Amino acid sequence: MYSFDSAELDGGGYPSIVASKKMGNRVSLQLESSYLSFGDSYQGATFLPFGLGIRFLPVLNPEVRGKPYLQLSPALIVARLSQRSTYALGTAHALGGRGTTVDQAFTEVLPGAIAGAGIAGPIAGKLHLDLGLRYLWSANVRDPERILAGGRLNGLSQISVSTALALAL
Repeated sequence: MYSFDSAELDGGGYPSIVASKKMGNRVSLQLESSYLSFGDSYQGATFLPFGLGIRFLPVLNPEVRGKPYLQLSPALIVARLSQRSTYALGTAHALGGRGTTVDQAFTEVLPGAIAGAGIAGPIAGKLHLDLGLRYLWSANVRDPERILAGGRLNGLSQISVSTALALAL
């Protein structure tokens, strides 16, 4: 759920892709990206976060294929907010005619963070399946030109279940 002006937009979806580089037995450098989409054809918000941070494996057990992890990444988050408005045009609209439709949108890059925990296990070779929870946060969206009507435009604050394909480099 994402709050956009006075509306609560449903959606989500959380496809993710991850690449990691081991830096010892318990720590790896983690590059992660995902895609979140909220809304409908009249109001929408999409977020594309890119995080580069650290993943820590608190338990090392060679007999277990799935490895629990904790991770934290600073992120840059590309946010796109859009709104479609239809305005009536006098008598033509009252008689069943169409009004004028105006599409308004803007894109902004926001600072943010990704925090998560989960289990990652090998599928084949260097390809892993990553199952976990993610918390994504971004600064509030700014609309200095007042492109979108209404009040406050929140940043991202989302907890999601994540399934990702991860490539060990």
